[in-house]
Amino acid sequence: MSHYPFDLIVLVADLDQQVTLQALLAHRANSLGIRQLRCEVRKHPGRDAGVFNEAPQVLQSLQHQFAKALSIVMAQVRRLRRRCRSRQT
Repeated sequence: MSHYPFDLIVLVADLDQQVTLQALLAHRANSLGIRQLRCEVRKHPGRDAGVFNEAPQVLQSLQHQFAKALSIVMAQVRRLRRRCRSRQT
């Protein structure tokens, strides 16, 4: 058994990501082939730029509470989607 209060912290950029990951980790662990995790998903107030620039510091400050950490940034994907849409019009 881990000596950490939580298994995982996930730092995300927006509410959609937060809600999606919370639902997946809380209700779909079996479907994902993983055990039920003690986890927390936090939204960074600085959105993608905040996660990109500050994730190491934010997550390091929580290192004694969480066994593992993950940060998710979707800025590049959004830029690519915008480019594709503008080429189609």
